[in-house]
Amino acid sequence: MAAFAPGEELVLYATIPLALNAVVKLGAFDEIADSVLSASEIVSRITNNPSANVAFLDRTLRVLATYGVVNETVVQGQRKYGLSEIGKRFSPGTKLAARGLSVMCNHRIFLKPFEHLAEGILDGGEPFRKAHGKTAYELVAEEPEFNNSFNLCMADHSKRSSAVLLDCYKGFASIKTLVDVGGGNGALLCDIRTRYPHIKGINFDQPHVVSQGIASEGILSQIFHARSFKHSLFTSSRSGACWWRHVRINSPRRFNHVEGKGSRVKFSLPIWCFIPF
Repeated sequence: MAAFAPGEELVLYATIPLALNAVVKLGAFDEIADSVLSASEIVSRITNNPSANVAFLDRTLRVLATYGVVNETVVQGQRKYGLSEIGKRFSPGTKLAARGLSVMCNHRIFLKPFEHLAEGILDGGEPFRKAHGKTAYELVAEEPEFNNSFNLCMADHSKRSSAVLLDCYKGFASIKTLVDVGGGNGALLCDIRTRYPHIKGINFDQPHVVSQGIASEGILSQIFHARSFKHSLFTSSRSGACWWRHVRINSPRRFNHVEGKGSRVKFSLPIWCFIPF
């Protein structure tokens, strides 16, 4: 097979995240988190279907091995796979989780706006609205499956950044009440309250978001979910309260810059994905 000419490989790059997400959805990474298994052994653990296509899984894992997602070894003439350090990010329970990002960015609702990207550039419209007839946040409220994947992605994003944030910024020690505006399912507040349990956390987001808040014993019980963005929290001023989520996304630095002034906090993070919303 001839090698790709310069630039030609870019055409096929879109297939890599799709293949990765298929393996994530199958739960294959969960099976090789602590084991080295062949494709047939993985299939036998995730399904009882005798017609399952082992060869397809083997080919997919070999592709991911070339990108360092899994480690490929040959044992007695049989290919076997184990998780690499990169692959562990797509397995549950890791602080550097990227599983939610994979699920959301490969969801049909997320991908369809790219079909309208050129059109949106030419006429100035929004690709997401062209694809779905409404904004992303309007659609999230109506699509439970996409809402779940979006919340999982945001929670994983919080996990990746919260440890660095808490190591760098010490201003939470003097805060009595912390309001996370647009706090999703409360993952970041949970992490903050783990380090500073004296804080009363208020997770402020839309009803369909806060209804799926994390059930974490001893933490979420003290996080109060505001039910509407019209809540008086936006117009009230509370002594000792810190309003969180003054976020800048134009910094090239990587989760390593936190600055605070009074009750406001700025957390600089990179633009971590390209979204045509």
